[in-house]
Amino acid sequence: MLTDYDRAWLDGLRQSFQSWSQLALAQRRGTPESELRAVAGEVLVYHSQMFVRAQQLVEAVERDVPPSQVNEVYRYRCACAVHQFAATGGLSANDARAFLIASGHHGCDLEAMRDEAAAAMEYTLEAINGFADE
Repeated sequence: MLTDYDRAWLDGLRQSFQSWSQLALAQRRGTPESELRAVAGEVLVYHSQMFVRAQQLVEAVERDVPPSQVNEVYRYRCACAVHQFAATGGLSANDARAFLIASGHHGCDLEAMRDEAAAAMEYTLEAINGFADE
């Protein structure tokens, strides 16, 4: 006999499979990155014993990232937080992939982002202080 909890979980699993099929079809069609990101954001991933939209999870992770007045620094911090959560947040490998695609950081080069953030920070400090290290 199924309990109400079992029925709810099975319904969530069914909805998750439906959302996954949309992502798989979009990837096979070669959907542009921006549209693929939106489709991945609708994928239901299993986290903390419940199904949640990948985009909601991305927003929750990015909400904890400290702000920065330098955009490249903030983007790098977000990418690091998202990648760390994907690796250690208790997601399955497939859910982590959908989560990364939804975040826009799937396949990004963190080292290159770090270098861009450092260069942008250096440029900003030079502009503020009115001189450059030479």
